[in-house]
Amino acid sequence: MLALLLASALGAAEERVLQTVPAYFWSGLPLFERGVVTDYTPSSAIWDTVDHVAGLKSASALARTSDTKPEVVLAFTYDKLRSDLVQRGSEFSGFLAAFDQAASSLAVPYVVRDGSHATPGQTVCCSRAAEFLRESGVLSNGENDVIHVNVDGATEENDLMVAQIVDMVNKATSGRYVALLTANNTVPSDLVLEFGQKEGASPRRRLAYAETQMRQIPITPGILTGLLVGGLLFIIFINGFCCLFALQTPKKFEHE
Repeated sequence: MLALLLASALGAAEERVLQTVPAYFWSGLPLFERGVVTDYTPSSAIWDTVDHVAGLKSASALARTSDTKPEVVLAFTYDKLRSDLVQRGSEFSGFLAAFDQAASSLAVPYVVRDGSHATPGQTVCCSRAAEFLRESGVLSNGENDVIHVNVDGATEENDLMVAQIVDMVNKATSGRYVALLTANNTVPSDLVLEFGQKEGASPRRRLAYAETQMRQIPITPGILTGLLVGGLLFIIFINGFCCLFALQTPKKFEHE
């Protein structure tokens, strides 16, 4: 029970403090090791991974190197998507099914911006993506094409279209594809590191900035974990202290 409460509290603190955006990779190729990256991840690492699987970079911290290159890389970019929304309701049931059934996948739920830009590629809206992929020939031209698919919101209709597009690409390329689901807006990473101040700012400058902002100290997951553990240990100590005094034998008895 304590573990469940702690996980819930950490999740709430994560969303309240940063409102991070997610990134999910999945593929028909053995490019990703199934798992979850629990640390804050800069958006540059996400797009470096896209560059890597598209053949533009030789290595990536999030993806393996494979002899078989993907025929197409799909980057589904949702509007105003947050990390906690992906696990709620049926708006992502199709995506989650495709993600779980893929040969390899990786979840990066806490992404923050660091000034990077997306990998160059063709851009199309979600409603026209299937038609574009069929007519453009990118599914069979032998090139590592990057296709950015703009999704206007988290709805069941959009989720169904995403699932259908991935299924079509999977069949047309015999699994030689990579898909990414992420958001088009991320919070700055300097908010995480310096509470709004960039690295290198002097202490006097940080103090002056804090006085003008009147911003409360954010409760990060690490701080919250320490507070909860400290509170639990304090309760145990108080109970033991009270029991110790209650069990002590008095020096004199009433009948003496």
